Amino acid sequence: MDKLAQGWAAFESEDFALAEQIFCTMTETTGEEAQWGRFGLGYVTAFTGRFDEARMLFAALRTEAREVGDRGAEHRALHQVGMVERMAGRWAEAQACFAQERQLIEALGHEPLAVSINAYEVATVALHFGDWALAGQEYKKAFAFAQKTSDLVAVACGWRGLGDWYAATGQFQQAQTSWTAAGELFERTGHQKNVEEIQQRLARMGGEFR
Repeated sequence: MDKLAQGWAAFESEDFALAEQIFCTMTETTGEEAQWGRFGLGYVTAFTGRFDEARMLFAALRTEAREVGDRGAEHRALHQVGMVERMAGRWAEAQACFAQERQLIEALGHEPLAVSINAYEVATVALHFGDWALAGQEYKKAFAFAQKTSDLVAVACGWRGLGDWYAATGQFQQAQTSWTAAGELFERTGHQKNVEEIQQRLARMGGEFR
């Protein structure tokens, strides 16, 4: 297993100290390995509540990608800046990031996975602000485009988002159905933490997964 895979394995198992150690080692190299090390380090700092550090890491990656004209790398880095802003509770800033990212995705030709993950975040922000119509529209878009990919995790996220929207709008049976579908896919893909989060959602509604 290479360093990047080791780092993500540690991150997925929530051994953030080990993940940070591995990603930091990668940043001391050059080229693509160093870039991915910084990307991984951004995730670790975000998920350990060090939002300023995470924001700086991803913003720097975005700037570098923009300077060399790599729109794909720029949209990925900008997406992560938006993720950090959302996690930090800076919803308006997150909204602005995802709107900018959408422009980049359009320029890149609407690659399905990129469209899906962007729409998911746009929907989540809309849900926070109580814009039920936009949230529903974007969660449905996220799910539709996820189905155009081979990424089962993206499809699972699409189901989860639909469930969140259904629950927020009082459509509880549809929410349970969507969350159950999400849980089954997360389990198939080995994302146990996401399975547990689905179980918690269902439990709050008086249902259960499995």
